[in-house]
Amino acid sequence: MKDIIEIDFNNPAIYQDVVWGNTEETIKFVNGDLKQFSGKNIGEIFLVSTHPSGLSKFTNGHLLVDEIYNEESVFGKTIGPKGTFPLLLKVLSAQKYLSIQTHYKNKTEAWYTLSDGEMLYGLTKEGEKALQTKEGQMEMAQLLKVANKVEQIAKYFNYVKFKAEETYLIHSGMVHALLKGTILEPQKNSNLTIRGGDWGRNDPNRPLHIKDFFASIYPYAVEPKSITPRAKIYRTEKEAPVNSEHLCLVATENFALDKIILKDGWRMLETFADRFFIVLVTKGKIELTNGVVNKSLEKGQVFILGATANEWVFSGEGEVMLVYVPHIKKGIITPLKNSGYSYEEIAEIGGPTLKENDVYIEMKEMGFL
Repeated sequence: MKDIIEIDFNNPAIYQDVVWGNTEETIKFVNGDLKQFSGKNIGEIFLVSTHPSGLSKFTNGHLLVDEIYNEESVFGKTIGPKGTFPLLLKVLSAQKYLSIQTHYKNKTEAWYTLSDGEMLYGLTKEGEKALQTKEGQMEMAQLLKVANKVEQIAKYFNYVKFKAEETYLIHSGMVHALLKGTILEPQKNSNLTIRGGDWGRNDPNRPLHIKDFFASIYPYAVEPKSITPRAKIYRTEKEAPVNSEHLCLVATENFALDKIILKDGWRMLETFADRFFIVLVTKGKIELTNGVVNKSLEKGQVFILGATANEWVFSGEGEVMLVYVPHIKKGIITPLKNSGYSYEEIAEIGGPTLKENDVYIEMKEMGFL
């Protein structure tokens, strides 16, 4: 495997036909041909995945999962001892409501919004109160079984109208449902979902998991706001691109998501030889090199950059998303502190629930908070 390799989107296994899917918007993300998906509701694309639900393939014909076993040194220390890949990256688009759901403790995900849309996100104060009694839980469960409109359950869950280019972190246990819109979804490599309600569909292929839903739910009210991006500011003339901007959008111990707004050259200062990066081009056309490999990247393409001691350099104009397993101290806390942010501001990158916020917990451990 080379140090940079492209994901193949002519791979039917990664396209998911689901009842709520918005084919036109989903396929648009990868510049696909809509004619190939006539009559289908494509709601998900497994962009980078070793999950059996949608195995990614490279343009060289190899499956991602096979490359990991053969080239563990290229993927770095973030690859598990049995060749386990740590990340799952999807794009989703909904024209109908997704189920009201939570996840088990092994799954945390983020939503980066690619369009305007609507969602349910966490409990309201009234929802928190309802969970404190058996009677309240029974009433909520009954409503979830039959509700087919947001208004029927709105007292329990935060209803959010989001704009494009916002970021939300969804910890395991946090109730959520995409109602409308298109999102990019980086997450820990797990595809398990616990459905508490499915808008009255009563589809045997989409069973409810009421007992697990209430056992797993994060029982406290959450403020439904997007995460404020934090910019890594370049300190020296050698490092500083004139106009390009590097934004940290969200970080957990399992994954981080950054956005590069490229208006001239940019050097990937946080490159580590022990980890790989997923690169998605969301705007424009750019060039990428590490001094050995040179590649042209265009909107809608997804690449994996292998672990390398060589520094990656971007040029051109556009926007790039980076998904990777971070070193929270070296890759998140230290550079943001050097950029002038307070520790409280840095903690917000880890999401709204401090007890499950990995950035906050790391800084507590270090004695900063």
